[in-house]
Amino acid sequence: MTGIPKCINCKGEHISDRSCLSYCMEYEIRKLMAHKNLTMGDARKLDKKSKMLNSPESKDFPSLKEKFFLKKVVKSLQKSTK
Repeated sequence: MTGIPKCINCKGEHISDRSCLSYCMEYEIRKLMAHKNLTMGDARKLDKKSKMLNSPESKDFPSLKEKFFLKKVVKSLQKSTK
């Protein structure tokens, strides 16, 4: 049975070690569970939300603080032009 190694975690064609993406994701979920005393489901949801917030695509949009600040500036400019 020698040949291409198969990862136990993701079934990919690499050896099973800590560099596996599936392993790293599960490790982060387990850390959240331990440090924040969460259930597996809650830790997965929190992990998914944090990844969505930190994704490169989310950088295209302003943060809530930036939106609030911009809204205030626009309102003040509108008032000053009246």
